[in-house]
Amino acid sequence: MMKQRLWLLLALWSLLGATLVATVRAHGGGELKVRLAPAGAYAVSVWLNPPAPRVNRTLHFTVGVAAQESGAAVLDAEVQIVMTPLDGATAVLTAPATTAQSANRLFYEADLEPRQSGLYRAEIVVQGKEEGGHVIFEFEVLDASPINWTLVGLLGLALIVALGLWRSRGAPAPSVADRRSRSARPPRAH
Repeated sequence: MMKQRLWLLLALWSLLGATLVATVRAHGGGELKVRLAPAGAYAVSVWLNPPAPRVNRTLHFTVGVAAQESGAAVLDAEVQIVMTPLDGATAVLTAPATTAQSANRLFYEADLEPRQSGLYRAEIVVQGKEEGGHVIFEFEVLDASPINWTLVGLLGLALIVALGLWRSRGAPAPSVADRRSRSARPPRAH
């Protein structure tokens, strides 16, 4: 019974850990696409997460804005993300990047969800107290993955838990007589 509880606790702990990792991974980080590019009076850095964006998956933008002269973080700018497909066949995606959903209030963050694969141009527009500007970079959105890795991970976890429960049920519990005979044995000499 104790082993079953241990396996159940381990499974729940692993599931909680996987959920937290997915949540943390969704905010910040990713691949640096632009490093301190000039945008008016500002220097802008941009990260994409995941580094290999896919159709119908959330694409997370993290934007750092600093004053070009001093290098100090700018915390009161307005940042807009404009994602345009280069083939012109799909709609332009746009979203404000804010510090509201940011784990680190020094960064502006936004999520977009591309619906079609292909090459895209991202324009990061920055407006603030000083002269605003924009930076542009291109990236590719890949087709949707045929493998749902979250589901594969959960199925693997379920298999491990099931094997653990099966093994713990296979061993008979020691009887009262067995426990007494073990405690009556003299201690081993070392």
